[in-house]
Amino acid sequence: MFQRGWRTARARGRAFTLVELLVSIAIIAILTSIAIPQLASARAAARRVKCLTQLKGFGTAFELYMQESKGLLPRVTPFFDVNLPRNPDDPQLLELLEQYLDVKAPYYDENDQLVVHAPYLCPEDKDPDAGLQTGFSYQYWPGVLMMAREIFRADPNPPFTVTKFYQDVRNREWPVLADGRDWHKGNPLTKKNGLRFGDWSADWLLFDPGAQDSTPPIPDPPFPPP
Repeated sequence: MFQRGWRTARARGRAFTLVELLVSIAIIAILTSIAIPQLASARAAARRVKCLTQLKGFGTAFELYMQESKGLLPRVTPFFDVNLPRNPDDPQLLELLEQYLDVKAPYYDENDQLVVHAPYLCPEDKDPDAGLQTGFSYQYWPGVLMMAREIFRADPNPPFTVTKFYQDVRNREWPVLADGRDWHKGNPLTKKNGLRFGDWSADWLLFDPGAQDSTPPIPDPPFPPP
C-alpha cells in the first residue's frame, strides 16, 4: 500500500499542470517566431551568394572570350531568349559563352520542357515570365549600349566604343551583367546583383541603369578606333 501510494505521488510530481503546459507552448511559439525569420534570411543570403558565384563565373567567361576577340566585349542583343531560333550569323549571348562556361545553354528537351542549368537562372528568379520562360535571369548591359550606338550614332564599331566606355574607371559601377529584376533583399539602394568589368567582381548593384530615374548614356569613344 505504501509503495503504491509513493508511485502515485511520484507520477503526479512529474505531470505538467495546465499553467505549465500553456507557458511551455507560449515559449515554443516565441522561439519559433524568432527562428523562422532568421532561417528565411539565412536561406535568402545563401541564394544571393549562389547568384554572385554564378555572375563571377560569367566574368571568367567574358575574360576568356575577350582574349580571343581582340579584347572586345561580345556584340549581341541585351537579352537571351531560348524561344528565338538559333542563327549562327547572329548568335545570342549564351550561344557565345557556353563554350567558356562549359555548360550547355538553355534548351528544350524531347518532351518540350525547358532545361536551364544553374549558371543561367538566378536562384531567386521565380517569375514565370522571366528566366523560367526565357532561360536567362540576367541582362547584358553592353548589348544595350551597343544597340544605342548603332541606332543613334550610326557607329560602325560598337564593340570597340562600348568596351572603351567600360574601361574608363569613371564607369566602374556600370554592370556588365545584372539581375533582370529586383530579386534580392538587404540593400537599400537596389535589390539586384551585378557583375563589374575588369576585375569581374560581383556584388550589390550600386547603380541600376534600368531604374526609372536613370537614363543610359550613349557613350562616345575617347578616340577613334584603328
